[in-house]
Amino acid sequence: MDTRRFRFPGGPFRLLLCLVTLLGLGGAVAEGEDDGAAVQAAMKGTWESVIMDLGDGVYIKTTMTYDGAGHSTDKVVFFSDAGGTSPTGLVKTNTSTYKIGKKIDLGEGEAAQAIDVVVVKWELKQGGSVVKSGGPLPPQYDLFLIKDDTLYNSGLTRVKKGPILDPAERPTTLDKTNLFKKK
Repeated sequence: MDTRRFRFPGGPFRLLLCLVTLLGLGGAVAEGEDDGAAVQAAMKGTWESVIMDLGDGVYIKTTMTYDGAGHSTDKVVFFSDAGGTSPTGLVKTNTSTYKIGKKIDLGEGEAAQAIDVVVVKWELKQGGSVVKSGGPLPPQYDLFLIKDDTLYNSGLTRVKKGPILDPAERPTTLDKTNLFKKK
């Protein structure tokens, strides 16, 4: 068994920035719905991402679970391969609160929903041992859309820019490649 510790390219600060940004993904809405209860019902449950490429040979798979009442847990598992068959032992977990906002017109008949996410507590483990933890973090601003059983958000586009901490800079496009499927 290889016992070397996984090292994230760009150092621990870049890793933390990527994780905080990515895990603020949050939320779901039934397309065309304005009713808060319908939005919460649509997002309730567990959503699993495709394997996402962070670059520099780092891949992740994220599982997000929403209670439908403004609380969520996100778990990110790191892999060293695009197929997600070689976990590095690095796992990031966030406990968050979220608030669903207004609809955002994306053009061409498509509308997403605004979401504000606060990571209340986060924990980074390597091989099952906690190596860092913290929280709460400042609110992050994103958007999302649920279409059928697929959740889209600004995804890795946002990761590369860093967390969106100003609501005026909320993303205006969805990442249709790095999506989540309802489990």
